[in-house]
Amino acid sequence: MKINAFLLILPVFSFFTPKETRSQQSTLHGVITVQNSQFDNGKVEYIAFAEVDECSQPRKGHALSDAQGQWRMELVGIAEKHPLLLKVKKEGYQVVNSDALQAIASQATPVRLHMATNKYITDAKRRYYNTGYTEAEKNLNKKLNAKTNELINLQKQTNADQNKIKALQEETALLQSQYEQLDSFARDLADKYARINLDDAGTLYQNVFRLFQAGDLEGAMQLWRNANLSGQVNNILEEEKRIGELKRVASERDSVKNRRKEELMQNLLLKVDAHQLRFEWDSVGITLREIVRLDTSNLNNLGQYTYFLYTQKQFPAAIAFLEKALATSNTPERRGDLLIKLGSFYGKMNEYVQEEKSLLEGVGIYRRLAQEKPDVFSFHLTQALHQLIFCYYSKEKYNNQDLLIEQTYLELLGIYRKLAVQNPGIHLFDLATTLRLLGSIYTNNKQNTLAEKYYLEALDVYREMARQMPDLYLGTLADALSDVSKYYRDNNKAQKSEELSGEALDVCRLWAERASVLKKPYSLIFLGKFYLNNAQFAEAEKMLMQAIDLVRKNNFQDAWELPSLASSITDLGNDFARAGKAEQAEKACEESIRIFRKLAMENQAAFLDELARSLEALSRIHRKNKQFSQATAEQEESLGLYRKLADINPDVFMPELASNLYRFGIFNDQPLQAEKALEESSDIYRKLARQNPDVFLPELAKTLRSLSKVNNKEKTWLEALEVARRLAQEKDSEVFIEDLASCLFEIMRYYGEK
Repeated sequence: MKINAFLLILPVFSFFTPKETRSQQSTLHGVITVQNSQFDNGKVEYIAFAEVDECSQPRKGHALSDAQGQWRMELVGIAEKHPLLLKVKKEGYQVVNSDALQAIASQATPVRLHMATNKYITDAKRRYYNTGYTEAEKNLNKKLNAKTNELINLQKQTNADQNKIKALQEETALLQSQYEQLDSFARDLADKYARINLDDAGTLYQNVFRLFQAGDLEGAMQLWRNANLSGQVNNILEEEKRIGELKRVASERDSVKNRRKEELMQNLLLKVDAHQLRFEWDSVGITLREIVRLDTSNLNNLGQYTYFLYTQKQFPAAIAFLEKALATSNTPERRGDLLIKLGSFYGKMNEYVQEEKSLLEGVGIYRRLAQEKPDVFSFHLTQALHQLIFCYYSKEKYNNQDLLIEQTYLELLGIYRKLAVQNPGIHLFDLATTLRLLGSIYTNNKQNTLAEKYYLEALDVYREMARQMPDLYLGTLADALSDVSKYYRDNNKAQKSEELSGEALDVCRLWAERASVLKKPYSLIFLGKFYLNNAQFAEAEKMLMQAIDLVRKNNFQDAWELPSLASSITDLGNDFARAGKAEQAEKACEESIRIFRKLAMENQAAFLDELARSLEALSRIHRKNKQFSQATAEQEESLGLYRKLADINPDVFMPELASNLYRFGIFNDQPLQAEKALEESSDIYRKLARQNPDVFLPELAKTLRSLSKVNNKEKTWLEALEVARRLAQEKDSEVFIEDLASCLFEIMRYYGEK
């Protein structure tokens, strides 16, 4: 049964009676100033005759600023403490602190907004771009010249250390590659600091910023060194202790402390960006730790630091940090947030028991909070439930989690139905995606009536979203249509399948026509997948090459988009490989390798593993195409990268190394190489299985059986049998019983041959 998407976006206020509406009234007040007016001209200037509106339809409040920039708004039908969103209009001006447009009805403090002319913002961006680019280029030239001179002098020596020469060559190549990042760094810097209101900043921050504007980063660093920021963090923390003992002056001292803390936080946050501009990643981490240490209650700063640890693959460090923070958490919201983050990092370490335990506790906290304050915490609960679903999917390999996954998605569906009514602009997408995922779950469970019901409702919502915001949702609609078309095709409903397939093609072509430069490659890749599914191989290859040309032509530098594009190209290459089109698959994988090589040179911790996976994907294509020497070379390079990663970060990458060795062994046509790789993989899995048998004992069993077939040694066969028996006894699963039976059969044949 189709559900009209318009029913999901009925405004809540339509259900109120007039009496209820009159009883819910509140106010809001604020002031609007000209950005940086005091910093630039020595005097605060105000914005008069700016229109301030509450954003719901119809609007429930309107105000006009006076000559002093002040305004006051009566909010009809909105209760006190209710969150709301503002919109401000003044011809030729724009709001620079858009975060302040989110307010709370009847809040005590005024809403402080800052506006600037469009020309002022454009000029500021241009100035900060030039400063950032020039300074970064100067520092990069300095580093590169120093390394180049060191390399030249070393090469002149008769008995020069070749390893050191090679290391210097790699360092200079890495530095040269970073010239391509200068434009991206400068643009990001310009976008960020063109909207800073320096009138609110402290003296040190203003002095530093003047040097920053002038391109004198060393001068800025010297001011920070003179100010001893780390020492100030210690001083402030000591001050926090003394405040409790000095109650007579607590109010005054607390105000002073908070101001210093705010200014210090501004400087530390600017220092993070300055270190990023100088490619000093260790210093980025150190400064972020200081930021979190300075304000342990700020969940945004906590999230920024844990995300940094995530990108650098420092999972054990993240777990240790979060556990320490958890021990001092003093609010349910903070504890819930920490538990969800902690659970996700346990998952990265394959610690599934600890992951599930942390996530269930975090979900329980957010369930209680959402019952008390659904407007505030329902969204947090949905994010926690998503993380729990990821956990269940991770455990699916070892335990049957289907029912838990289904139940959790149904809980999510109930929440998103309510949220989509309250805020359709944000949550209709979440609702449609959850419906679609439930359709997929019921398809896998052969519950076709339920699957079709959820699929069709999802399509209704996606169509309405694409109608309202085509540039944002046409691609999503095309993907959903293709997905449901495949469902009908697999269930022998050819006519419905063809109808949706045709609609998907029309939508995808429209998407490709309208897509921005940044999103254009994605639309072409999706079209390529569509043509592949319909055996239109020439058209599919054309889309692949156009996508690759666009990526190279536009020289994408975005830290988010470039890895995502590389992964999408790899996926299309895998589709070509499954369709038996080796040449096209090879082109796609080679392009993703090119991208990940570039990214890994700039940030090994974040992208070296992606490069290794791309190399392994290309080796599979070459092996399938009987290009064994190329496949072996690529697998060996991939293996070398995993060894390097495992040396740097063994807790995270030792399992990856073992898995890579296993694949190298089973696909290698050289018996001695295969045996050596499988033996090393077995050694690693033995150690890992002692620490985490639930996850790694099945991997050890699989590796030992493969090794037995290669070396044909009694000792290996008996160990494989012992592990298979243990799994069959400990695991309540037919899979492991079947594996034991198969192992017994193989070892009987071994003894029979003997």
